[in-house]
Amino acid sequence: ENAKLKDAERVNNMRRKAEEHKTKGNNAFHQGKYKVAQEEYTAGLGVGLEDPKLNAILYANRSACLHGLGRYMDAIMDTARSVHLDASYLR
Repeated sequence: ENAKLKDAERVNNMRRKAEEHKTKGNNAFHQGKYKVAQEEYTAGLGVGLEDPKLNAILYANRSACLHGLGRYMDAIMDTARSVHLDASYLR
């Protein structure tokens, strides 16, 4: 029982961190700071949360940054990763 609670807390902390990086990335993206945004989305993915829907969003958002940076092949790869994780999330 205690182990389940600790595991749930760990997952909640991971989700919170990933969401924080997503928010920071979104803010940077809307300011045209694509490199900063890309780094935040990458950090969000690096949290290691196994949430396909959230990770699909992070990959899609990072793809938009990469496109803005002229890194088109990398953008295509991240788009493919996003669709693979959640085909219903099309942006």
